[in-house]
Amino acid sequence: MNFIFGIASYGRGAVVSIFRLDSLKLIENECIHEVGHVLGLGHCMDYCVMRFSNSLYEAKQKPGYLCEKCKRKLK
Repeated sequence: MNFIFGIASYGRGAVVSIFRLDSLKLIENECIHEVGHVLGLGHCMDYCVMRFSNSLYEAKQKPGYLCEKCKRKLK
């Protein structure tokens, strides 16, 4: 099943829905992900919090941190 956990606009703001996120860690990860979008990061293909997730299973597979590539993009 496909879900939208949050939405963000570059330089403006973000909204995160906690309805389907069943742990504080998942909520934290989704907030980090959406703030990444606000700061200008796109989705990442690496093992990264910016990786796209379309299901709760995929969201649970992501780490709670940025990969080195995404960290460099923010500098």
